[in-house]
Amino acid sequence: MNRTESAIFRTVSWYALFDYPLTRDELYTWMFQNGEETSRGEIDRTLETSMVLRAECVQEGAYIGRKGTSGLAQVRDERTHDAIRKFARVHRAVQYLKRVPGVIGIAAGNTLAFSHTRESSDIDLFVITKPGQLWSSRLLCVAPFILTRERPGVKTRDPFCFSFFASEDALNLERLSIPGGDPYLAVWARSLVPVYDAGGVFERFHKLNVWTNRFIPQAAGRALHPTVSAGVPVWKFPKFIPETWARKLQERRFPQPIRDLLNKDSRVIANEEYLKFHDQDRREEYRDQWLEECRIHGV
Repeated sequence: MNRTESAIFRTVSWYALFDYPLTRDELYTWMFQNGEETSRGEIDRTLETSMVLRAECVQEGAYIGRKGTSGLAQVRDERTHDAIRKFARVHRAVQYLKRVPGVIGIAAGNTLAFSHTRESSDIDLFVITKPGQLWSSRLLCVAPFILTRERPGVKTRDPFCFSFFASEDALNLERLSIPGGDPYLAVWARSLVPVYDAGGVFERFHKLNVWTNRFIPQAAGRALHPTVSAGVPVWKFPKFIPETWARKLQERRFPQPIRDLLNKDSRVIANEEYLKFHDQDRREEYRDQWLEECRIHGV
């Protein structure tokens, strides 16, 4: 394969891990390359003329996926429809979350960021707080959803997951990368869809995470969601919960799987900079499976 064929194959193969076929625009945006860029015209020409890609990939309507997959358009349409409903729920939730003291940024992540959700998929939110208010902010964010039983493991449809909080002074996520390269984290960071941004915090986030260009140099950080995002509130709840008390309360509630992994690596972190609870972290598995697929095909 030439350089462009290899890049297209790597990209389609990565997203095939998540049953996510790509349009040509998406292929251009999310293309895996080694710090280089490829024009949209070159991608189009390669897709039309490459016999190698014709043997390994399939095009169905507007979508491109790996050979052997089918129903690509139907899957995308169904999951996009579900994500629209979930984003409507996010919009309502953010009207409360933006008033929590210390919260300065909220974004949708994971499958919701790609509008590729099932009915049972979590509504994953990434929250940025002011320094020194991480634990109290999380407590106030999560508490209403616990009371209304809208959390993962309790609700089977559209549960809200608050598994990743970051302090404003720790926005460079490269330090959380797994050893050996972390394409999953790079895509995750660039795909976040901001729904609340106070003071341009996501612009700073994007600038601090330019390391993602080593994987996906054509993917720019996303702007605020055009219809779901919430404006800066004219008032917030007063800060009435001491940080030390909020930390002790939440630490006592950590389930055993979280305790077992706590601060051992970047899967589960609880300190003054991050609250990250990904005990089912599959980044290494996805990366290794993808690299093996690329190795087999010589790319």
